[in-house]
Amino acid sequence: MMQRGATLLAERMDAKTFKAHRKRLNATQTDLAAALGVHRVTLTRWETGFSAVPTVHARLVERMKPGDVARFARTARKEGR
Repeated sequence: MMQRGATLLAERMDAKTFKAHRKRLNATQTDLAAALGVHRVTLTRWETGFSAVPTVHARLVERMKPGDVARFARTARKEGR
């Protein structure tokens, strides 16, 4: 039986897949970072594999549609995030 932590690690999104989702969304790193509420440098680290993509962010990106990024990024900028 797998431990809970091992299951989460096995399901983590890799850097290549995360970047492919950003490209599918036709989003810049800056816009996607704003939409997810993280700094652009953090997103770059996820895309290069320097840092692991948190599960919550991976799931959000999987479910996003191309128009979502611009809308979420605009909202985040209005709120000063």
